Amino acid sequence: MEKHRNYIIVMRKDGTFQKAQRPENASVGMEISYKPISGKHHPLFRYFCNRRHASFQIPAILFLLLLLMPVYLMTDKNQTYAYVNISINPNIELEIDEQLNVKSIVPLNDDAESVLSTLTDYEGDQLETVIEKIMTESEKENLLQNGKNMLAGVSYLSEAHHVSVTDVIDEFFLNHGEGWEIVTFQIPKDIREKAHNSEQSMNQLMTVNFIESESSGDNNTSAAGECFVEDNERDIIHSFYKNEGRHSGSAAETNKTADTGSKTSSGQKDSRDMGSSDKMSERQESVNSGNQY
Repeated sequence: MEKHRNYIIVMRKDGTFQKAQRPENASVGMEISYKPISGKHHPLFRYFCNRRHASFQIPAILFLLLLLMPVYLMTDKNQTYAYVNISINPNIELEIDEQLNVKSIVPLNDDAESVLSTLTDYEGDQLETVIEKIMTESEKENLLQNGKNMLAGVSYLSEAHHVSVTDVIDEFFLNHGEGWEIVTFQIPKDIREKAHNSEQSMNQLMTVNFIESESSGDNNTSAAGECFVEDNERDIIHSFYKNEGRHSGSAAETNKTADTGSKTSSGQKDSRDMGSSDKMSERQESVNSGNQY
């Protein structure tokens, strides 16, 4: 017989050897009764199954749970909670976690690229803080093609969400959005997937759906994304819909084009005035020549 720390090797009467549980009092050469060990067990498993270690099992399990729980909670909190589409003329999509911290920003048009170039170290900032920065930069760069109006569409990854992002945004504008008008709404999953697959703005698709549903007289709220709006909010949505073609472009370019047009008109006017002066000079010279004769 061989004795090991956690087991023994015994020789059976037929001459074969077998692994068995180690008895409390046994020595090599003794004839004993034993319990065979069937299968292979990991040493840690044997540790927890050993009665001698029973008094240490519960504290050890609790320690492992406390050690692993922060990692689990941290991973869960960092998961994407919702996508928020902000439309002014800059059209920007924000990815946020459950704590409403911004994880990433995706620019959806040229003006958004311009604004994003000025935003640094936004990752981990609160949603309201980033929205305020977007508003400030849009005003500073004169990117208010639709006036000081904003659409804020929110699409949750899970149907069960305990924090209302639209309520948080509405409360922020109530306290800090002086002079601004905003329409917030929830965007269904199918609209979000369609927008992402076609590389379009969620707000753009929602606006089109809302207008088409309203025009057809369809009172089915699901077609409009369960979007219940007041009259003033409806006017804002219509303004974005009318400017949809320009909305996907750059307000800065539009302003530049307008300035160029003004300069061209002024140049044409100066040219016309110069032509009129030349004709008047010619007419005056002709009169003077006649007087000489």
